[in-house]
Amino acid sequence: MTRKQAHITTGATDVDLVIEAKTKGWQMLLDIALAIGMQQTFHTLWFGVQYVDKKGQRKWIKDNRYVLDHRLDTRQKPLQFTLRVKVFPKNFSVIDDDIAQILIYKQLREHIEQGELNCLPDKLQDLAKLAEEDNIQEYMKAAQSLEQYGKSYFKFTTEDGARADIILSHSGITVSCRGESFTIPFEEIQDVKANKRTACITRRGQTSKPIKYKSETPSYCKAAVEAVTSYLEVFRQAGSGGGESVPKDEVVRSPDSATDGEAMVKEEDSPQGLEGVDVAVKDDWKPSDDPVDDAEKEKEK
Repeated sequence: MTRKQAHITTGATDVDLVIEAKTKGWQMLLDIALAIGMQQTFHTLWFGVQYVDKKGQRKWIKDNRYVLDHRLDTRQKPLQFTLRVKVFPKNFSVIDDDIAQILIYKQLREHIEQGELNCLPDKLQDLAKLAEEDNIQEYMKAAQSLEQYGKSYFKFTTEDGARADIILSHSGITVSCRGESFTIPFEEIQDVKANKRTACITRRGQTSKPIKYKSETPSYCKAAVEAVTSYLEVFRQAGSGGGESVPKDEVVRSPDSATDGEAMVKEEDSPQGLEGVDVAVKDDWKPSDDPVDDAEKEKEK
């Protein structure tokens, strides 16, 4: 049986794992969370595991895909991975695990300091002061008021060639096109999938055809759809904080599935019975400085 050594940089305690041939992404994520002392494993909902492929592109490990079936750079010995936040929580108050709080705070602070989130000078000064004091709760409370907090931005075109700016947020998918905007709440989304350069969104209870948007490259389209599935999964499990969550028997299609039509989240997969996975924790650690790529930029033909 194929087994690979793996090293995971977490921003807390670095972790060494032995990945078995049939270890799935969700199992790996759970093992990492337990190894670094995350007591509330529910908080893995906001996290994911990243790797860099042979082309130097940063990608996410799929929850229900075997880890070793990804296009890993096998020249690395051990294999290198990074634990990163996939979706920042709408309300930081729901994060009651100390380790999860620290990791979310560190990554958000990194994004702000690197200019990945627009921040007015006076606000930036206030955040810098809170950061110096290591006042995590107040920092996160202040950061949540930023316009771009918890949002991802994508550029697509409609089927007739008009530009469509798409904003993914905790409220749903907002589309701006030809001077008009509309939002599709997550509870209204039946299905989202990538078909080469086309993103297809099907609304619940709608008999009309799926809404389609085209991107420049298949990789960009996959990245956008993957981001939507991440937000949808958070919505399904954590709710919207006011609206109803999506029924758990709904299927959200994942790009790059192990097989065609495999769901990104399967309800029958539960984080129990993690057998044959060896975990080692390293005492020497350092914060991760790898930024999150919102979309892959290499063109695919």
